[in-house]
Amino acid sequence: SDYEGPDALGLLESLFVGSSCAYRAEPYWTYELCHGKHLRQYHEEREGKQVKLQEYFLGKFNKNLFEELVAEHKKDVANGITRHPPTKMIEKMAMPYYEISMTDGTMCDLTKLPRRTRVLYTCYPNGRNEIYSFKEISTCDYEVVVLTATLCKHPRYFSLSKAIYV
Repeated sequence: SDYEGPDALGLLESLFVGSSCAYRAEPYWTYELCHGKHLRQYHEEREGKQVKLQEYFLGKFNKNLFEELVAEHKKDVANGITRHPPTKMIEKMAMPYYEISMTDGTMCDLTKLPRRTRVLYTCYPNGRNEIYSFKEISTCDYEVVVLTATLCKHPRYFSLSKAIYV
């Protein structure tokens, strides 16, 4: 409660303004998560010198969405509301995370709605902002867990997990 540093979003902002991307290669698809920008799923096939690209944006994030999150946080602070991070079971441990919603992806053929992704950033001292897991939780609705050391600077994200890493 004595912590006076940046909130979780403030810590993640440095990641969002940079041009850092994380990749996850699956047998067919490759996933490209450009932090604070987009999540893209793609497959390249080469036929001679021709490259055939199949790609889908699974969600996008922009400055307006970021500003909305900042405004929500400022409203909470003004009203004296302290939100504790939700947790997700990762490797049999309840890990606190900060969620970013990426919306307005490529239109889904099955739902006729734009694809969207929940990106869950979780503290991991050795994390390099990489994709830990990726799954489609329902048709054209995705969830990505990202391991980042950035959030470990905030006690609400680190204190719950520090016993795990010591």
